Amino acid sequence: MPRELLNALQGFKELESGLEHRVFYHQRAGRVYKITKAPHFGHTWYLKDYVQNVIWCNQLFRDDMRLEGVMSGPDGASLVMSQRFIRGSSPSMEEILAWFDMQNCVNTHTNKFQYPDGTIVADAHEGNIIKDSSNALFPIDLHIEKWVVMW
Repeated sequence: MPRELLNALQGFKELESGLEHRVFYHQRAGRVYKITKAPHFGHTWYLKDYVQNVIWCNQLFRDDMRLEGVMSGPDGASLVMSQRFIRGSSPSMEEILAWFDMQNCVNTHTNKFQYPDGTIVADAHEGNIIKDSSNALFPIDLHIEKWVVMW
């Protein structure tokens, strides 16, 4: 990891990272910071597709993902993203199924749901959704495979 990034992350707590990001928590900011693993940009591998997915997720889930910056390293560029921290635990798959059912979604495949308007959301598993103390569910890393704009 570049020294510049290590210096910038002083005081941040590293959380469990996934295949797409290194994940850090900054208590004072109340945000989780995700740094894409170069040379790819998330599950899509491509910058344009990654940014488009963030925009769609912000519109659908109101998850307040923000672009915080761009970093360069030996493997290429990484995006630094943030979203608000939600204290909680992983919901069960039954809770996830019920949550999507309340939104009139159809489970079309493993971890994939279609909204009534045709929008398709993927990667909806226990590790990508947080359940808070009131049992509300919050998506934190879902992927929108198809976005349908209703005018």
